[in-house]
This record gives sequence, C-alpha cells and structure tokens, in this order.
Amino acid sequence: MNIIRKAEGHEVVVLRDRVNIKVASEQSPFGMSIVVVDVPPNSGTPCVAHAKEEEVYFILSGELFMHTPTERHTLRAGDMVHLPPGTPHGYRNPGDHDAQFLAWTVGGPMDKFFTNMAERVRALPDDLPQMVAVLEEFGVTRVA
Repeated sequence: MNIIRKAEGHEVVVLRDRVNIKVASEQSPFGMSIVVVDVPPNSGTPCVAHAKEEEVYFILSGELFMHTPTERHTLRAGDMVHLPPGTPHGYRNPGDHDAQFLAWTVGGPMDKFFTNMAERVRALPDDLPQMVAVLEEFGVTRVA
C-alpha cells in the first residue's frame, strides 16, 4: 500500500498547466501513472491521440471544455471522461478560475511525457520543433 499525501508528488509545468505526478509509471506493474493537473483560465491542449495509453480524467473543480474533431462537451466537478487508446481528445479551461482534474493513464509512461514536455518545451512557437519531437517520442499525434 502506498499513501500519497496531498502535498506529495513531483510537480512540473507543461506550458501553463501544473502537473503533479502522484504515481510514476515505473512504480506500477502495468505502467499506470496518476497525476493532478491544475489548468489556468484559457489554458489547455490541442486535440491529440495516444497510440497505446488508456486515460481517464475526473474533474475535481472548475470546468473543462473537452473536444474531439466531432464532439464538444463541458465537464464539471464530479464528471469523468474515459479515453481508450487512439481516442482524439483535447481540453481547455473556459472559466475565470483554475480547473483541476485527476488523470490516470495505463499502458505507457505519460508521466515521463509530461516531464519531457516541461523540460524541453518552454514557449511556443519557439519550441515547436522540440514539442513535435516529444510528441513523436511518446507516440502522441496531433489530430486536426
């Protein structure tokens, strides 16, 4: 049994989002990682798909606008989204306050993806080549 306290974890900043890695994939026999993500207003991600990872987002506070090329959903505290491998998805915080969600991923080292993004991608568009390299390295593709 592993107890992870609220203040524990390894925090990285991916562009504007704060990602607190609570369980690293190397700690799990199935490559599961668990993170808490704080999303400032108007921050978010483009639509992407993961080659092998299955993800779940559980909204803790605020709201997230989840999108795919064909779907749009507003999620609020207590809502959850399940993303099988290969499912296009992106999010944005449309609110005036931070949104927070718990995410767990099984099947790949998404915690290492976040760490690499934080280390190698500081500002766009200047670091776009590094961002593309990290996406490719971790089997994440942008979806139009």
